[in-house]
Amino acid sequence: MTLATTATIAAAEWEPIAPLPVPNGGFAAGVVQGQLVIAGGTTWKDDVKVWLDEVWLYDATANQWKSIGKLPNPLAYGVSAEVENGLLIAGGYDGKQGRAEVLKIGADKKVTTTPLRLPQATSLAVGGILGSGTQKSLFVFGGSPDPAKLDGVVPYGQQVSLENGKVEDLLEDPSVHLFISTGAVSGDALYVFTSARATSPTTVENLADARVFRTATKRWTPIRPYPMPWRGVTALRLDDTQIYLAGGYGESPASFYSAAFVYDTKANRYRIGKSLPIAAMVGLVSDGKYVYCLGGEDAKKHRTDKCWRIPLTELLKP
Repeated sequence: MTLATTATIAAAEWEPIAPLPVPNGGFAAGVVQGQLVIAGGTTWKDDVKVWLDEVWLYDATANQWKSIGKLPNPLAYGVSAEVENGLLIAGGYDGKQGRAEVLKIGADKKVTTTPLRLPQATSLAVGGILGSGTQKSLFVFGGSPDPAKLDGVVPYGQQVSLENGKVEDLLEDPSVHLFISTGAVSGDALYVFTSARATSPTTVENLADARVFRTATKRWTPIRPYPMPWRGVTALRLDDTQIYLAGGYGESPASFYSAAFVYDTKANRYRIGKSLPIAAMVGLVSDGKYVYCLGGEDAKKHRTDKCWRIPLTELLKP
C-alpha cells in the first residue's frame, strides 16, 4: 500500500474555517442556493446579553463571512427550515418579546416577512417542514414565548400550510414536553430528542426523552431515549436513515459536552458518532458535501466565534 493510499483512507478531522464575525449562539442557519447563511443570534458583552439582527453569508472560496443585510428586528432561538428557494425562520425572541412571524431569506439573499404566521409566539421550539407538493406545512412544537420563563412552555404543536398560510393548533399531548429540544425531519416524520423541564422558577431538569411525530397520524410515538439527559443538543439529518446528534449541556456537575451519537431511524438505536471539535451547544449545517460546526455557547454567559467543517462522509462512517 502506498503512502498516498494510506493518506486517502485516513479519517478526516474537523477543519477550522474562518470564525464568525461576532461570537454567536442561537442563530438561524441553513443553506440558500448552495451557500451557508446564518442570521441573528445572541452574544455577550460586558456581562450583558446582546440580541443580534445581522445576516451573514459564508464565502467558501474566499473563506470569509460577509454581511448581506439585517433582519427586521434582533432575533434568536427561532426554528430554521430550508425550502427550495430559501430559508424560513419561524418564531424566536427579540430580547423583549416572543415572535410569531415567519421570515424568509430568499434565493436573492434578501430578507422578507412572509404572509405566514404562527398561531402562538414561541422560542426555543423544535420543528421542520413535512409533507409534499401543495401539502407541505411548517410544524413547530413546544418552546416558550419567553425563553427565560421556564414554566411557560407551549403544550401543543402549531401547523402552518406553506401553500395558503392556513394555521392549525395540533392536539395537546400531556406526555409531550418540548423545550430546548432538538429535532430533524426524515421522510414523513420529525424526530425529536431531549428536553428540559422546569423544577422551579429558576431550575431545570434535563430529559433524555425522544419521540417521533408522523404526518400520517399527527401523533407522537416514543422512541429509544437519548443516551444522555442533556439539553442544547443539536440534530442534523445525514441521510435517509441517520441523524447526527452532538454537543449539549447537563449532568452533575453540569458542564458542556462535545460527545456525539448517530441515531438510526430504521433500527431505533444509537451508535457513538464523531465528537465535535468543541464542547458546546453549537449550530450544525450541511451543504451536502460538508458538515459545518458553527459558533455556539461554550460557557455560561459566553459565545464562541470558532467554526469548523468536515466531509459529510466522515460522519456517516460507523
